[in-house]
Amino acid sequence: MTNRGDDVETDLTEQNVNKFSYDTIVPELGNKVREHVKHVTQDGRRGRWCCSL
Repeated sequence: MTNRGDDVETDLTEQNVNKFSYDTIVPELGNKVREHVKHVTQDGRRGRWCCSL
C-alpha cells in the first residue's frame, strides 16, 4: 500500500491511464501534446456547460 506522500512512479499505459488524474498527467506531457490536450479539454468543458440546464 502506498500513501499520498510516498515517492512512487508507475509507467503510464493505455491500460492504466484511467487511474491517473488530469493534473498528474498533463504537466508531464511534451509541449505540443500538452497544449492539444488542454484545448480539447476546454472544448469539452464548454460543451458540457452549454448543454447543462
